[in-house]
Amino acid sequence: MENTKLLKIVLYIIAGLVLLNLAVSFFGRSRLRDAINEIKEAKTTINAAMKTIDQSRGRIDEVVGYLDSTRLKLQKINTEVEASTINLKTALQKTNAATSLLKEQIRNEQVRLDSLKTELDKLK
Repeated sequence: MENTKLLKIVLYIIAGLVLLNLAVSFFGRSRLRDAINEIKEAKTTINAAMKTIDQSRGRIDEVVGYLDSTRLKLQKINTEVEASTINLKTALQKTNAATSLLKEQIRNEQVRLDSLKTELDKLK
């Protein structure tokens, strides 16, 4: 009888351990599933972030390309302005020289005109 009681106690202990193992396995798997779901959500979030980063890189590349193009255009404009400035200075020097020459010719003609007036007055 004692062996039967001992056997029952051992069987109850084994049954308890099996139930405890099942409970731990169930809840452990539940936690494992939760962890897997959280990892999947994190992966989805990371993929979305990577896509956004890639789109941002594309936009940044476009802006850099636009800035490079604009810089080249501005350099070309600056070169043209410098050439125009040189041409303007040259033209202004020529104009000033021509103006000085014309003023001198006008003075000479004025002197000649005055001389002719004086001679005309003498003839009258």
